[in-house]
Amino acid sequence: MKKSVLIPIVLIVIAFAVYLGIVTELAIAFAFLSIAIATFFASRSLRLANESLKLTRNTVRPFLSVQPGEVKAHRTATEVTISFEVKNTGVLPGELVSVDVAFFDSDEVVTNDNDSDKYPGSSEAPAQPIVFPNAAYILNHTINISIDIGKQMWENVRNGNMKIRHRVKYKDMNAEYLTVQTERLGRLKGDLMARRPIPPQYWT
Repeated sequence: MKKSVLIPIVLIVIAFAVYLGIVTELAIAFAFLSIAIATFFASRSLRLANESLKLTRNTVRPFLSVQPGEVKAHRTATEVTISFEVKNTGVLPGELVSVDVAFFDSDEVVTNDNDSDKYPGSSEAPAQPIVFPNAAYILNHTINISIDIGKQMWENVRNGNMKIRHRVKYKDMNAEYLTVQTERLGRLKGDLMARRPIPPQYWT
């Protein structure tokens, strides 16, 4: 075979070998890229699943709190009763539901668990054995206005110079919970009072 014929054949073979090498490298690179993409999406799906599980654990639970809205005050010669509604807005029953209430003057600092320097310490209402989802009950707070401190408290309540804090404690099979709600009571109009949430607001 003539030399002039061999040279093009050799060049074609070399070019074909180079082509095959490039194709092989591209195939390997594509395979690695596919694995990386699949790993990324698998990891992301696992992370989303874990976050969803955490969210489910946090939301599949009871949640008890004092409901917003105006409250009614009923007065007799010796006492005033202020009524609030406690409701379970969660999806599981709340057990051993207890609520303690504390009153504070308008200029006092309120924390999650302190007591007033001017009024009697927090008082706890009798516990409810169980409160089912979407169920509610009425919580009554009584102020004894036959004594001086009670008269002072009631005067401040009537004039909108009082803060009130509820601590709702309850549990289910898995955990114990606490809801802290603080409000400023509005001036009494007839037998109704408005309420405005103020810090602290806290729940577990």
